[in-house]
Amino acid sequence: MRYVWIALCAAASVWGQVGLIPAFGFPEQLRTYLALTADQVAKIEAQNDAFARWSAERSQRMFAVQMEIAIETARSPLDPAALGVRYAEVEAIRREIAEREKELLPANVAVLTPAQVTKLKALEEAMKLVSTGTAAQTVRLLPCEASSYATFVLRSVVPALRPFPTYSPSTACGVTAGSRSGDFSFLLP
Repeated sequence: MRYVWIALCAAASVWGQVGLIPAFGFPEQLRTYLALTADQVAKIEAQNDAFARWSAERSQRMFAVQMEIAIETARSPLDPAALGVRYAEVEAIRREIAEREKELLPANVAVLTPAQVTKLKALEEAMKLVSTGTAAQTVRLLPCEASSYATFVLRSVVPALRPFPTYSPSTACGVTAGSRSGDFSFLLP
């Protein structure tokens, strides 16, 4: 138990360092595709950065409350009121983060011109077809990319994929474990 506590304290101390929020550059392909100006990119990055910092602070509080829940759960006898208050706070924080995140997307889209919004909608429609295109490649209805970096990464990261035959253009589409299906739009920044 002592080692678990030490590990959790170490994780909390690292998490609390706001400077560790990764700073990724704005994707050049997206900047070019939407023909974004430097001011638009700066505004979107500023809004995303402000949300990330605020969300990190709220997430840090949620983690602290979850630690309090673990402590309360270990006590005997259990105090249902103390646990209930803490669980309610965790849920309130989760809802607050989700609400702010819902507000961020329209705020970022508001920076775009009408022509850019149209291009963004076209990109959104194309994203819906990614899993369908991958499925068509898997059954060899569409050609596979001979140098598929995604398949290479999957094989090197996911140990279960290593026993399959080595990567080649003829077997690239046969790796069905690498196919995506479902709605992954929640992963988009």
